[in-house]
Amino acid sequence: MALFAQGFLSNRNSRNNPMPPDRWFALCENVGLDGRAGWAALAEAYGGPARAYHNMNHIGDCLMRFGEHAHLVEDPVAVEFAIWFHDIVYDTRAADNEERSAVIAAEFLSGTPLGTVVANLIRATKHDAPPPTRDAALLCDIDLSILGREPAEYDAYNFKHLRKTRHTHNPVDDARGNAEALLEMRDGMELRIRL
Repeated sequence: MALFAQGFLSNRNSRNNPMPPDRWFALCENVGLDGRAGWAALAEAYGGPARAYHNMNHIGDCLMRFGEHAHLVEDPVAVEFAIWFHDIVYDTRAADNEERSAVIAAEFLSGTPLGTVVANLIRATKHDAPPPTRDAALLCDIDLSILGREPAEYDAYNFKHLRKTRHTHNPVDDARGNAEALLEMRDGMELRIRL
């Protein structure tokens, strides 16, 4: 648990922390879990140097967006756990990040009735099919909300994304792939967006 010694838990106040530990511990306490091991895993994964976008700031932003729309979900506890775990595994060379993240979440939540529900929510963030539930739809909207932001904010995200994937992607091919993915999602999920 070297992360504890590095100070990740030294301040459980959420002020100035994109991924607020006090919120994590309250969530865990709500379902009777000791959140220390989970926090260590989350902090290590999202704090890694290879994380340009799928990092603590992304989780903090997702939690903020969730806070704005939590009244729309059926199981806010499950959706919040899914937000925390949805990108815990992020390998730009792998195609199974969501599945591996779902397994980790299910293992952490194995002592609760939430494991399977949270794992299925995380699987929806692969964005390869229409979300199966209202909660999954909101989670997917939150995860992809960067795509609908102001141009300057989106440009900053896109730069970070291109920088972290330059070893596997050509910027032109990446832009083409993003456009193709958005078109496929629009058509396959009957989204009402113009591209």
